[in-house]
Amino acid sequence: MMSAIRPGRRIPTLSMASLLCILLAAGCQREGGEAGIEVLTSTTMLETIVMEIGGDRVRVASLIPAEMPPEDFVLKPEHADEVARADLIILSGWEEWAPEIINAGEGPGNVATTDMPGDLMLPHLHLDAADSVTEALVRIDPAGEVFYRYNRTDYRSRLGIEAEDICASMVGIGGTRVICSDALADFLDWMGFDIIGTYGGPEDISRNESARLVEVGKKNAVRLVVDDSNRGESAGKNIAGEIGAARVVLNRYPDRGSYIDLLRSNANDLISALE
Repeated sequence: MMSAIRPGRRIPTLSMASLLCILLAAGCQREGGEAGIEVLTSTTMLETIVMEIGGDRVRVASLIPAEMPPEDFVLKPEHADEVARADLIILSGWEEWAPEIINAGEGPGNVATTDMPGDLMLPHLHLDAADSVTEALVRIDPAGEVFYRYNRTDYRSRLGIEAEDICASMVGIGGTRVICSDALADFLDWMGFDIIGTYGGPEDISRNESARLVEVGKKNAVRLVVDDSNRGESAGKNIAGEIGAARVVLNRYPDRGSYIDLLRSNANDLISALE
């Protein structure tokens, strides 16, 4: 597994010679006809990875909408057609309803799990998931192997460059003390923030817990409260107001955009909140 990319660390990128060799090997494949592989993913995060690796050889859709908390999703009879139509289903590994797909009598025989032990918002885990997706696509569509492996290498290079640029842009606010949604703690830690306290969704924060976080925030001069749009945008609003801290709401799942776009958008929102 790749080591975590952190602010101030340089991210290895491919040499021009390496890229040229891969490009020459994949040239004809990249311009080839469509294979028409139907892929179904659990989340839009996995959907974006499939789009990057699969290109025009795949058609991909996600079961869980970007705005829905993944833990709230329930597999329903109306999803049966999507499941049965898919040549390949890609899951993260935490889906409690996965056995319903795997054991479905009319379901596909190809279900892949990325089994990433953490948040795919973190670039190193995201790229590990991209490796798993690549292997799953190669298995279901061997004729596209060179194409998929080229796209994975290209994606690694592009994401590495973008993550390095984001890390550089965060140096000035690294170490900023924050209170945040527990779903965003790993991501904000990767960005270099000092996590002073965390909370769950609005329904999980009691009056006593809110008061405790306000006290902790004031004592530690917390400058920023970060809410997760999937867990409830209002969860940290009162805490931020009581502390007198800035507040920002981040997204963890792409909505009709790429992961790289989402990563950059979240970084920009954090920077703007502290200006």
